[in-house]
Amino acid sequence: MPRPTDADKILAHMRVLCKETPPRQPTTAGERKAGEYVRAALENLGLTAIVQPFPGIASLGAPGAIAALIGLAGFPLGWFAGPWGKWLGGLLLMAAAWGIYRLYALKPVFFLRWLEKRPSQNVIASQPPQGEIKRRIYLLGHLDAQKQRFLMPPPNPALM
Repeated sequence: MPRPTDADKILAHMRVLCKETPPRQPTTAGERKAGEYVRAALENLGLTAIVQPFPGIASLGAPGAIAALIGLAGFPLGWFAGPWGKWLGGLLLMAAAWGIYRLYALKPVFFLRWLEKRPSQNVIASQPPQGEIKRRIYLLGHLDAQKQRFLMPPPNPALM
């Protein structure tokens, strides 16, 4: 159980990340500000933190919407473009299904290379072992979303 001073420190970090940091959708200035804060906080704990930049996309919903639109484009072809339209429409539906499957499997889809890429980053820190390694612990957090609600239970659970 954390000591009260530790709990106060954790709440202070939560307050900064949940209330004082601007909205932080992927690849925005708010995400970068959260990353800078987390890096500084980790370094204040005596850890060496590195920033790993990578190109990201601004919306995780865009690839799913594009895959759905590819599938929807197949319907008018199948209805109005004759026998070849049915084949082409079917191929578009299969391409959409394959794209959605790959998105759910967390694998890249063929059209990601055409989406606008913006700078994003990971903040990585590790602590060297103090003795014999018995297990490894990985702690993960998102810089690009303030989805953790500061109050529990949430003010209106029906909307969650």
